[in-house]
Amino acid sequence: MPFGRMGLPEDHTGAAVFLASQDSDYVVAQTLNVDGGNWMS
Repeated sequence: MPFGRMGLPEDHTGAAVFLASQDSDYVVAQTLNVDGGNWMS
């Protein structure tokens, strides 16, 4: 279910921190849609 609001910079922080951490070492060729559920892929 979409959030129904515009995104805030804080919403993108989690994805950026994850991609910069060692937890994302095994993530290859993926697209993270940080859009509040507007686009379901």
